[in-house]
Amino acid sequence: MYLRSQPEHLGESVRRISIIGEADYEPDVEERWLVFSREATTDDGAAAGHVEIAFSIRQEEETDRWSVQPMIHSPLIVSFPTVLETHLGFLAQGPYRTTPARDNVPPSDPWNQHLLGETASLLVEALRWLRDEGALDIAVLRCLALSPTKFGEANMFAPLYEATKEALSSEPLLPRYGPGYVPATSALLGRTQELRDLFSATQLSALYGQEDEHA
Repeated sequence: MYLRSQPEHLGESVRRISIIGEADYEPDVEERWLVFSREATTDDGAAAGHVEIAFSIRQEEETDRWSVQPMIHSPLIVSFPTVLETHLGFLAQGPYRTTPARDNVPPSDPWNQHLLGETASLLVEALRWLRDEGALDIAVLRCLALSPTKFGEANMFAPLYEATKEALSSEPLLPRYGPGYVPATSALLGRTQELRDLFSATQLSALYGQEDEHA
């Protein structure tokens, strides 16, 4: 038996849900999800369902604070899981065209390519929302399509890689040391705590000849 809570709407097209369940000889299920959705339409403007992405979240029992936790296994969902692994740290779902057995998704199908583009746009919107909520952290970045080797042009999910790369490069979406976010073009990677403590933003800007002191 599985039970799903009523969606808690956190913003436009953003909702949080909880799922509990039990089955014979299986561990009890207790999950929380942050779900983002975007309506998909055909070329003639007809509604054709929604593309969705869902982040698994961990919530503190005594407070309302929550954080994203990357998933290890994330098959593409078309109402039910398919055999197609996305290699993302979140779930992606949509009304994709499937094979007759409904277990796989043809990557070159024009409709499926359209839905991937919609999902890529939705992902960027989700990153902006998480940033504005102060929840865009390293755990969220670990969920994203960031590897050009894994998500190259031959990969079905390359549109998500391209959209993520463009958003991180041009928008303040990378967590900085201290409060706030910066675009990748203004960021410097300090690999140890000692190095981050040693230099202030002003000193780093002077060292690299940059005027932006928010890196």
